[in-house]
Amino acid sequence: MAAGLTANFQFSYRYLVNTDENGDVAEVKQLHKDYPKFVNEEDFIPCIKTWKLHPLEKTYVHIFYGTSSEQFYISISSKEELIKILL
Repeated sequence: MAAGLTANFQFSYRYLVNTDENGDVAEVKQLHKDYPKFVNEEDFIPCIKTWKLHPLEKTYVHIFYGTSSEQFYISISSKEELIKILL
């Protein structure tokens, strides 16, 4: 009898989000390499652009997923705050 094989993986999609003086998203910059297509960036990046964040602040958005992670989640962080959204 052959032993079963398993695969473990974990990826993090990373974005730097810059806002204007009103907190509207002015730019979303991709900081990750080209990963397998687990996140539909054609829909997710326009979604980020609708967010209202702290004015004139750099904000980091991470999407974590994989088999070795406890849960899939999105984190949104600036130098002062961290929000973690469990999926």
